[in-house]
Amino acid sequence: MRRFADLQVKCPTSTVEAEALASNLRKLGFKLVALTLTSPEDLDKFGETKEAFSRFKVEAFARLNLKPKSSGELLRHLTANRRKFHVVSVICENKQVARQAAKDHRVDTLIFPAGKIRLFDRAEVELASTTGAALEFSLSQLLNLRNGFLARFLAEARVAVRLALKKGIPIVFSSGAGDVYGLRAPRDLAAVAHSLLEIPAEQSIAAVST
Repeated sequence: MRRFADLQVKCPTSTVEAEALASNLRKLGFKLVALTLTSPEDLDKFGETKEAFSRFKVEAFARLNLKPKSSGELLRHLTANRRKFHVVSVICENKQVARQAAKDHRVDTLIFPAGKIRLFDRAEVELASTTGAALEFSLSQLLNLRNGFLARFLAEARVAVRLALKKGIPIVFSSGAGDVYGLRAPRDLAAVAHSLLEIPAEQSIAAVST
């Protein structure tokens, strides 16, 4: 049986909020969730959050999104934080960061904002294929784009998806939810990934499970 996972949900700030989020995730069919913390300092209270999720039989993991301006800054953040978090993702806004993130085995997923997805080129793919880093998209990322920008992003993202699949690079599709209202059922997320990003049906299911 598949274990569905939402790998990017904003970490709740209170026990009440955590329980509501966990309850909704469980009802939707998720058993795993990666909760994005604002900063490493928030780890002090993560034990309480994790416990709240466990009461609803949802396993919670701590996630950190890095948005460095240079490869040097990325390396410093990875050295300081990699062992503290279960999931570390890098938002790639320039080629220097993208290249370093793709070749560093400490990076779990690569995220490319609108206008930057072209950084995921053939050289980037070759690097990522040796480290196991996944290419990540989220529903919130798509919803936050205006029509003109969305069309362009989708066209470029589909090229990136084809390159990734050709080299066996994993693709992750998360909700990117900021609260319970941003959550979607795993198969709904997979359907969006399939229809908009043209990820084949089998791989789109894997993007929210495997």
